[in-house]
Amino acid sequence: WEFMQLQRKLFFSILLLPMMLFSESFSPFTGKITGNKVRMRFSADLDSEILKQFNRGDLVLVIGEKDNFWKIAPPKDIKGYVFRSYLINDTIEANRVNLRLAPNTDSLVIGQLQQGQKISGKICAQDNKWIETDLPDGTGFYIAKEYIDNIGKAEYFSEIQKRKEEVENLLTTAITSAKEELQKPYEKMNIQEPVSEFEVII
Repeated sequence: WEFMQLQRKLFFSILLLPMMLFSESFSPFTGKITGNKVRMRFSADLDSEILKQFNRGDLVLVIGEKDNFWKIAPPKDIKGYVFRSYLINDTIEANRVNLRLAPNTDSLVIGQLQQGQKISGKICAQDNKWIETDLPDGTGFYIAKEYIDNIGKAEYFSEIQKRKEEVENLLTTAITSAKEELQKPYEKMNIQEPVSEFEVII
């Protein structure tokens, strides 16, 4: 009887093992940079190209890991560039089309696009032969683990980004209102509205 019980436990342990392994899979989180001039690299290698530098207190979205590096989602200011001749109606018309970090053929290739793939973007301001676009989902770059602290779930990063965008929009509106009032004759100025808008930001 004891032998049969042991067999049953072993059997269920084997069944549950894949579930246990799956439950320990990586969960994205909000990371906080702990140093100044912390380098974000193209790949998980200290000899890899440096794409950007972060300062202490900056937040990043960590989406994976490799060796001694965290993989982070691309910052919003990092864009991809594809040659316009490969696009018709926002659709890639060739296989393995290079997506580059800057609008020139000497720039780093950060991904490849396949025939039939849809992308949205705009004509590059520096060179109208190129399309500027957001990077595809799953694209990531790397920062050494020692420079990132886990400060919360991935949702926290989204909340902070949303708040920053709201403040930036409010600031733009307040500055515009203040400039409009300053252009008026003194006796017609009404500074209460821009002052109220700045108070909301504060």
